[in-house]
Amino acid sequence: MNIEVIRAGWLTTIQDAGRKGLMCDGITRGGALDGFAWRVANLLVGNAETCAAFEITLGGFVVKFDDDSLIAIGGGDLEAKIGDKHVPRWRRIYIKRESVLSFGRAQLGARAYLAVGGGLSVEKIFGSRSAMLQIESDDLPLRPVRAGDVIKTDAMNACLREACSSEIVSSGKGIRAAKWSISSTLFPAYSEYSTVRVIRGGEYQNFTPASRASLTTESFRVCSNSNRTGYRLEGAPLKLNAPREMLSEVVMPGTIQIPPDGAPIILLADCQTHGGYPRIAHVATVDLPVIAQTKSGASVRFIEISLAEAQRLNFQRERDLSLLKHAISFRSD
Repeated sequence: MNIEVIRAGWLTTIQDAGRKGLMCDGITRGGALDGFAWRVANLLVGNAETCAAFEITLGGFVVKFDDDSLIAIGGGDLEAKIGDKHVPRWRRIYIKRESVLSFGRAQLGARAYLAVGGGLSVEKIFGSRSAMLQIESDDLPLRPVRAGDVIKTDAMNACLREACSSEIVSSGKGIRAAKWSISSTLFPAYSEYSTVRVIRGGEYQNFTPASRASLTTESFRVCSNSNRTGYRLEGAPLKLNAPREMLSEVVMPGTIQIPPDGAPIILLADCQTHGGYPRIAHVATVDLPVIAQTKSGASVRFIEISLAEAQRLNFQRERDLSLLKHAISFRSD
C-alpha cells in the first residue's frame, strides 16, 4: 500500500525506536519522543511495537491512502479527521481506500503518532528508520516528510484484517472504529501544566542551596526555540556554588543541563551523546512522554523522587504495556 503526503504540516517525521548501541561512536539515538504513544499505536494495528510510524508535531499533516487500511493514532489530540468525521485516538480504525486523513491544530499535547498496519517501509540507516534532523539530506527517513512524498507500507497481517470485520462498528463514511479502546488510566499525564518527576543529576551538589530548592519549588516555561534535541526553559536561574570547568560527560534523553545563564535545558531524543554543562537532574523515563507532549509556552514543575522510585515506575509502565499487548493480541486472534 502507498500513502501519499498531501501536506506535511509543521513538522512530521518518521520515527521508530531509534539507533541503538551507537552512542559510543557519537551517533545520537533519536526515535519517537513519546515512546508510549508510538508503541501503543503500533500495538493497536497489530504491528511489532518497534515499527516505524509518523510523528506529527502540532498538526497540519494530510495524507491519502490508496488502499483499505488499518490505522491508530496515539498521543496528543491534533483534531484528526476524515472528511468532517472525527477520528478517535487510542482506538483501532479501519478506513477505506482513497480516504484522506487530516490533522488540525493541537488541542491537547504537542505530538500525535499515526501507525499504519504493516508499518512504514523506508530504508533503515544505522539500523533505524528514524529521522536524523541534524543531517542535511534529501532522503527519507533522514529528513522530515514533505508534500508529494509517497511512502510504502509492509503488508498487514491477513488474520488481523479478518478479525477487524467482527469487532468494528460503523462511524460514518470511510471510517469504522473498534468498539473498544485503551483505558485512560494507562495514559501519561498530558497537560498544559506538566508535573515531571526527576532524580538528582551528577552535579546536583555543585548548585547553590537556593538553586536546588528552586528546581522543585518554582515553575518553568517552555521556550519557543525548543526542538527534538532539547527543551529550553525559562524561570528562576539555577546557579553553581562556584565557577566550574567540566570535562564532557555522557548525557541521555531526560538529562537536565544548566548552561552558564542558569536556564535549564531538558535533553530529548535527538540530543548529543555527551556535554560539558553541569547536570542538575534527570527526568524519570516514565515521564519523558509528558515532556514530549508539552507545547511551547506551557509550564513545567519538577518533583524529586529517588532512583529506586524511578525504576519502580518504569517497571510498572513496562508491565502495563506488556499486559496491554497481550490484551490486544486476544482481540486480534
